[in-house]
Amino acid sequence: MKKEFVLNLVFLILINLMIKPLYIFGIDVGVQNAAGPEAYGLYFYLLGFVYLFQVINDLGIQNFNNRFISLNEHLLAKYFPHIFSLKLVLGFLFLTITSVVGLTMGLMQMYPLLFGIIAVNLILDSLNGYLRSNIAGLAWYRTDSLLSVTDKIIMIVLVGFLLLNRPEGSEFPIVWFALSQTISFLLVGLTCLFLLRNRYSGMMVWPKKKYFILIFRKSWPFALILLSTFIYNRLDGVMIGYLLEEEGAREAGYYAAGFRLYDAASMFTFLFVGLLYPMFSKMLSRGEDPAPLYVLGLKILWVTVLALLILLLTFSHEIMHGLYTDPGPDAATVLFFLALAFAAKSVFHISGSFMLSYGDLKRINIIFGAGMLLNFLLNWWLIPTHGILGACIATLATQALVAIALYGCTVELSRGKVGPGLFVRGVGLISILLLALYSISIFNFDTVVSRMIFAIGGWTLLGIWILNNLRKKRDLLTKWMRG
Repeated sequence: MKKEFVLNLVFLILINLMIKPLYIFGIDVGVQNAAGPEAYGLYFYLLGFVYLFQVINDLGIQNFNNRFISLNEHLLAKYFPHIFSLKLVLGFLFLTITSVVGLTMGLMQMYPLLFGIIAVNLILDSLNGYLRSNIAGLAWYRTDSLLSVTDKIIMIVLVGFLLLNRPEGSEFPIVWFALSQTISFLLVGLTCLFLLRNRYSGMMVWPKKKYFILIFRKSWPFALILLSTFIYNRLDGVMIGYLLEEEGAREAGYYAAGFRLYDAASMFTFLFVGLLYPMFSKMLSRGEDPAPLYVLGLKILWVTVLALLILLLTFSHEIMHGLYTDPGPDAATVLFFLALAFAAKSVFHISGSFMLSYGDLKRINIIFGAGMLLNFLLNWWLIPTHGILGACIATLATQALVAIALYGCTVELSRGKVGPGLFVRGVGLISILLLALYSISIFNFDTVVSRMIFAIGGWTLLGIWILNNLRKKRDLLTKWMRG
């Protein structure tokens, strides 16, 4: 399973490195620059608000199904039409509730068309998540990896064409961006259905009561996890728009500029989770111990996190002002805080997936629920006085505390096979990085050239460490690859 994980991880990273940076920095950043921070901030605000209700779309079905199909591939045909139909019913319920709440709060009146398209997009995205969970559960890992970037490829073509062919000097209508997402999600969903066509006997039936009760009983703990993560991952953008009132849309746009990079970095570490979670579940179903795979995954994760942190922390000012025409007055500081939050979120992702594979849902829900409450209170306290910097501090504090709690539970769950040392070493290296950056600034060595030398030195040390570990385990790796 380790060999399978590494091979699929390499494949997954390669295709994502080819596609997602082009989408993020060419399309997403291009749309914000063309539409302006206020228009994109409105989109970010409405997306965050609608996202708070995304749990209605899923009810934990995706995570439940991923684990369930990994353990019971032969039951896919039996359950598929019932769950697919249930997803459509939940989508209609989601659309109804978000529309009613949006009207009550006056958000639909701000831009009704954009609000409606965003809601439909989240329904399609959730439906695609369920379809892909079947593909991952069947161990079609490379297919799932390709599907993870297919929507981005379609967006690059559609939005790239619109950006290049709009009248010169005109603002880009943000609704075009939302409609392009609708088309991309639809095409990915149809592709998934085509790939699964031989695995289900029928696509839709009216969900029988016994199936609904069974699925809900198994998936509701996953739904609580989703509710918590959706709320405290998107609450900051919504509270910025709400608490800062007249400046809310523009400030949300400035926050979105940094959040995009935080989200992009997290996306790469989340790829590990998308691959590891069904593998953990599959190993447990075979009576194998997933702890060694977790340790391997965490080591790879720390190297990836440190390499990205060196880039984001060292060149935060240059990155933000190089990407955006109007990144905001606190752009570099926003990225600095969110980069550290990304490191914590990476540990959160991999530890959470390990606990999910064991079905340890009670403790996950307690930790996520506490994180949700903490994030809300910190945002409510800090945003009115510190603006978007307050939201960044709230995000960092929440992600760090949740990551520590999840890792502690992982150590206990593995019965000592995962020790605290690996986590402590990672935090120690990040602390050394921060201390070195502080020393550069305090001794007046803070120039672009000195920071470039520092970054190259850091990446070189990481490379030497990787090569040294590969050398020490040369015989083991050779035996493993031949096997």
